[in-house]
Amino acid sequence: MNRRQTKKRLKLYENYLSVAVRQCLDSPLQRPTGEHSEAAWLLLRRVNEIVYLHLQLARTWPHKGRFLEYLDEEVLTRLGGEILLEGEFSWWPTRAADAPAEWWPDDRIPRTTKYGGKYLSEPFKARMRFLERPQRPFVYQFEFGVGKTRRVFTNLRGANRRL
Repeated sequence: MNRRQTKKRLKLYENYLSVAVRQCLDSPLQRPTGEHSEAAWLLLRRVNEIVYLHLQLARTWPHKGRFLEYLDEEVLTRLGGEILLEGEFSWWPTRAADAPAEWWPDDRIPRTTKYGGKYLSEPFKARMRFLERPQRPFVYQFEFGVGKTRRVFTNLRGANRRL
């Protein structure tokens, strides 16, 4: 998929995310049993898709040589008219044989699995809400990673890109 197609898909998924956020604002995030509601699962899926597309568009992220796992969500809360999400993403080289000896950024040390594989965990925070502006009624801001892998993704445009 080229950059143009990826940007079109990103716009489409941003619309899907706005529907998921609206559902989460209008319904409970958890069932009485304590597990996530259908609206919360849909929201988590849409967040995963959008982060993946943003990383594909980032020229400094070698997306062809890395595998990004789904978000391991720790906190999903609704605060007023805003959805807050915290967790972490894990990633590693797609094939260890093709990876250089030290594929991770030099400011980090990877974790090791019980099978000897190495991976990095990136902290993730998301804020999503609706605004009163008709030009851009839905906004989000995702903070991904620390150090050299830190990225901030948002759908805000112009000089004021902070939520």
